[in-house]
Amino acid sequence: MVRCPTCGIRLRDDLPLCSIHGAPPVVAAPSEPDAAFEVPRPELPGYTVQSLLGLGGFGAAFRAQRTADGVPVAIKVSRADQYSASDRLLLEAEALRAIGAPFVPTVYDVGRLSDGAAYMVMEFVRAPTLAVHLVDAAGPLTPEDFARYAVALVDLVAVAHDKGFVHCDLKPENVFVSSDPGRDGYVAKLFDFGLVRLVGARRVDDTQEEAPEGTPEYMSPEQCEGTNAVDTRSDVYALGVMLYEMATGSPPFWGNAALVQQNHRSRRPPLPSRRVSTPMLAAVEAVILRCLAKDPERRYAHAAALAHELRLALTGPGGAPEITSVRIIAAADAPLESPTSKAKATAPQRERRAVALVFFESAAGVAAVRDAMVLVGGQLAHTAGSQVVIAFGHEVGDNPTRAA
Repeated sequence: MVRCPTCGIRLRDDLPLCSIHGAPPVVAAPSEPDAAFEVPRPELPGYTVQSLLGLGGFGAAFRAQRTADGVPVAIKVSRADQYSASDRLLLEAEALRAIGAPFVPTVYDVGRLSDGAAYMVMEFVRAPTLAVHLVDAAGPLTPEDFARYAVALVDLVAVAHDKGFVHCDLKPENVFVSSDPGRDGYVAKLFDFGLVRLVGARRVDDTQEEAPEGTPEYMSPEQCEGTNAVDTRSDVYALGVMLYEMATGSPPFWGNAALVQQNHRSRRPPLPSRRVSTPMLAAVEAVILRCLAKDPERRYAHAAALAHELRLALTGPGGAPEITSVRIIAAADAPLESPTSKAKATAPQRERRAVALVFFESAAGVAAVRDAMVLVGGQLAHTAGSQVVIAFGHEVGDNPTRAA
């Protein structure tokens, strides 16, 4: 998966072309799995393995067919080069079974191969992922699709939280989304619980010093720190990133993995996106920003609380959608009041704050300039050829001019 380095939208692998910025040099996603290690095809009685579906950090998934009835299945096998991979896969199977259909793929069988590697046989889901829908949208989702998929997504995570699990790796690639609900009435399924934790528990391979785990664009500040303070609020942060991307076309932060993690950890608010002018529901803004609060205490404590507020935000007076053209503003810590009460409140008096602007020319690419300026607290405000405008606000200190 690649993104436009200027606006951060997802681009097609076969045609990396941004509808706004054309075909600039594209950068690979900062969190692609290491494909150097190969997991051999499993030999399981009663199943015929057909192809490799994908290789992740702790296992490989294969498409297979159950010989008894021809039913297509997916078989996930733990990686032998990761010492905790088998334990993780067994915990993942436990989580999937506890959460159950239709929220996650059905688990058919769990066990160990002759070499000791753990395996899991589960339902093969034909629906595309939310990531595919975002690529096809080439920008923000329509208000109708946003409302439909956002509610389904948050509901899935709420079920996982209710069952006592924290996913820890929420991202569009890990959500199957169908345009048409099946017989069970659900349009989405959550999968890839490879980093799952029990609520209140430490991670499987707990050590005194932990390396950050997850996908940089969607990791909470506490995950980026590698601490054990990861709980349901970390999932809520990731949901906020996903909702932001669904609403604007790009996540709050993207690019170099180290820089992305630094942005999540810092008090710096999400970077403004060039694709946030799509008409959206006014109250949704407050919901998203509260999810993206740097301080876990200021986020929703549970996906169920987020689901409740999201439904209220998506419903205008009389139950009809209230579409308002808004811009998703950047804020490190959103207010804790209900978005519905905020939407009804009178507009506060506008605050005047000093902003320092720096004008210069650079032969470097837009992405390189943006990344360099973020490190010193600046935000890319405008570009025109080699001409660049960088803005410094009060988030860098009491004197933006000195910072500039």
